[in-house]
Amino acid sequence: MVEINDILASVNERSKTSVIRELLKKTAEPGIISFAGGLPDPKAFPVKEIKEVIDKILTEKADKALQYGPTEGLKDLKDELIKLLKEEEINLDQDNILVTT
Repeated sequence: MVEINDILASVNERSKTSVIRELLKKTAEPGIISFAGGLPDPKAFPVKEIKEVIDKILTEKADKALQYGPTEGLKDLKDELIKLLKEEEINLDQDNILVTT
């Protein structure tokens, strides 16, 4: 009879190390700034602004923000993206945008 531990051990033995996984482990070490993994400096994160936006969304539209939406993305979000892109002289409509994660 084969036991689950034998199966898991077998799978683990065949697993290959990931260079990316090892690189990301190094980036967690204090004093390490990695340019290889494409990780931005956390000091550059606009935390205050993100908190303000999230607070506004959760205050005004939590029912939409926390609910599942259409696969192709929310109409309101796509409308805002269209406005932003128009400022860059990029003209498109709802059918030309697919919001992904």
